[in-house]
Amino acid sequence: MESRYKKRVFEEMYRNHLLKIIFYANHYLENKKEAECVAHEVFISLWNKLDQIDISKDILPYLITITKNKCLNILKARKVKEKFNALDRTVHTLESLHHLSLEEPVSKMFSKDLEKIINKSISQMTKTVRDTFILSRYKKMSYEEISTLEGISLKAVEYRIMSALRILRKNCKDYIE
Repeated sequence: MESRYKKRVFEEMYRNHLLKIIFYANHYLENKKEAECVAHEVFISLWNKLDQIDISKDILPYLITITKNKCLNILKARKVKEKFNALDRTVHTLESLHHLSLEEPVSKMFSKDLEKIINKSISQMTKTVRDTFILSRYKKMSYEEISTLEGISLKAVEYRIMSALRILRKNCKDYIE
């Protein structure tokens, strides 16, 4: 497709459909700024594939499909992040419980029970998950430091920590809310 013609067709599609795409994305995301970003990503995708699309047909269904998929990916990422944050809060709760005052007999018993459960949970983890978890929680290393030290990606570090937290949450369910 000729460059000037492609630009003119794209600009027309952009003017005609931008607000519809933002509205549609906002329906899913309930966040206007995110919806605007998604809309712009949709039009970037359109620009990149404009040579492959039959522009004689209505383009709106195509744009809606791209928008829906991008929104669903964002919602899925939000859900994963929320689960990860919940697991992280659980570990912080467990760590707080673990450091209870040992002066009171009940606290002493509770702390020893919890320590046994935490140690059992750690022993149930695979070696890679256990090593990553210990570096993160006990040696207070950042995910970036762990990634570099172990020669793995940040996503792999996040996955391992999430796996460890899942095991801890399962085993400590009677001690946390």
